[in-house]
Amino acid sequence: MNELLKRLGLSQLARALPTLLDEARVQQLSYEAFLRQALEAEIGGRQQRALERRLRAAHLPRRVRLEAFDFSFQPTLSERLIRELASLRFLETATNVLFLGPPGVGKTHPWLYLHWVRPFLLTVVVLFAASHFCTSLRQYIRATLQSAPRHCG
Repeated sequence: MNELLKRLGLSQLARALPTLLDEARVQQLSYEAFLRQALEAEIGGRQQRALERRLRAAHLPRRVRLEAFDFSFQPTLSERLIRELASLRFLETATNVLFLGPPGVGKTHPWLYLHWVRPFLLTVVVLFAASHFCTSLRQYIRATLQSAPRHCG
């Protein structure tokens, strides 16, 4: 049966099936309840693999916790604001968040925390140096200007 499940692309179910069958026998589950558990196992496995792929693709340097951030290190950084950002309400209002400042002032830790808090959200989260941002913006503007008409009329 495992081979059939794998051919159908149900690899998570193939792994979970022996345990699910044992539980179904012990609990005397109905066919419908067993099928529900089997499908939930497959969906749960797919969601977990998707999350792991997104986290690998993000190339995050490390996992951080907000509790580990030393707000006394950077007194100009508002702890209240960072905790408000951690609620992720800015996503509901489609508000952009940009951390700006010179090197070593504590921008990366809060950013990493915000990403790890809800990595399963289908949101675009990008971390890069300002110099990289400026270079990318300059390239975009040049490409846009080159494709624009030279004169009007």
